[in-house]
Amino acid sequence: ISKPMTISVHLNKEERLGGGKIVLAAKWLEDNLLTICQQGGPVALAIMSVWIGIWFPDVQVIYKSLPDDEKLFSYWMTMWTPWLFLFSSVVAIYGGVGGAADGRRKDQLVSQLRTEIANLLPLKDELEEAQQSIDYLKIQQEDLVYKVTSDYLGHLSSDHLSFNDSERISLYLHDSPMSRFILAGRYSKNSDFSKINRKAFSDGEGCIGQTWKNGGKYFVELPQVSDEYYDHLKINLLIDRKTARSLRMKSIAYCSFAIEENYRRIGIILFESTKHGVLRESDLERVATEHLPYLIEMLKKTRDVNSLIAHQAEVKENV
Repeated sequence: ISKPMTISVHLNKEERLGGGKIVLAAKWLEDNLLTICQQGGPVALAIMSVWIGIWFPDVQVIYKSLPDDEKLFSYWMTMWTPWLFLFSSVVAIYGGVGGAADGRRKDQLVSQLRTEIANLLPLKDELEEAQQSIDYLKIQQEDLVYKVTSDYLGHLSSDHLSFNDSERISLYLHDSPMSRFILAGRYSKNSDFSKINRKAFSDGEGCIGQTWKNGGKYFVELPQVSDEYYDHLKINLLIDRKTARSLRMKSIAYCSFAIEENYRRIGIILFESTKHGVLRESDLERVATEHLPYLIEMLKKTRDVNSLIAHQAEVKENV
């Protein structure tokens, strides 16, 4: 009983496969019929015309020799040559007419697309202008957040610490994916010390690197600027002599603290001075602790608007 069932299943599979091939062939023919007629029709008609030129004289002689009652139109229809010629003519005519219609349809589509593109060009210009406006607003927002943060650091410097032209306060946001710090704000009464050289710093060098990787707190007073000063920077802070010489503010006293939120370090506040005895670690730690909520909020705002972090996120999305 089982064998006939197996045979039946096999037959059904073959039928399905055969039916599938027929459907694919029909679909191919439907998609390519006009092209076949356009290219093959004229060729077939030319061949048949040559063949009729060879075939017709002989057949005509035979036709004339027939009795009058057999000289009928149906005589010609019993031969395959007229039918092939008629078929070739139909194919060629269909290819020509269909090709012309298809060409007109394509021309209409091209014209329609050109019209649509022409209508889209003003929209493209508007989108570009809108994007430029958005980019400008982003830059303005980033600059505004930096200015507000710097002004707040100025409030700490002047109203809580009484710093002078020899001191500076900087706030850094840590960018974990790139292992770097981003300058979130900076203030000094000395305008030269407030200027920005770089916006991003490696988290493995300088006193901010020491703070980040060695307990979240760092205090040091260096020798006056000399060979010994540069040697200390190179050995203890991993700052080479060339970089150290290019520093706008050659500080000899540093004090920094990690900024934490939910038990996680997110940034660093750095106090600097070009004089000894000005930075008192306990006073600076007290001020940083008292203003911690505001420092955290400013670091969050910086993360939201900073162009370096935004570009990094865009690249990641594109990848």
